[in-house]
Amino acid sequence: DFSANKYQKADHTLIGGGAGQILDPEMVENALHSVKNPKHTIFLSAVGKPFKQTDAMRLAQKKHIVLVCGRYEGFDERSIELGADEVFCIGDFILTGGELGALCLIDSIARHIQGVLGNAR
Repeated sequence: DFSANKYQKADHTLIGGGAGQILDPEMVENALHSVKNPKHTIFLSAVGKPFKQTDAMRLAQKKHIVLVCGRYEGFDERSIELGADEVFCIGDFILTGGELGALCLIDSIARHIQGVLGNAR
């Protein structure tokens, strides 16, 4: 829906060459601009700062959070500069995509939202 190229492809070649593909920065920007509500945008990347419990507690106070996950080579600095409020990693290891990292953030953040867990203690 957000790709601007004629083939509607989501991937883009690495700037400077090399193996692998990244998410098309223009597509990422278009997708983020389509979200109408005020949002806090978090990118998941191996180069991000480590996600901590204090981050989960702070982010649980946000009304809308958008998580952006890369696949394989992820996304380049242009995408991060265009739309990231924060960039996190979940550990000192590499995954094939950011989806599992996003699930970790979701679980960690959600447990700090009142009413998500049955017992407040």
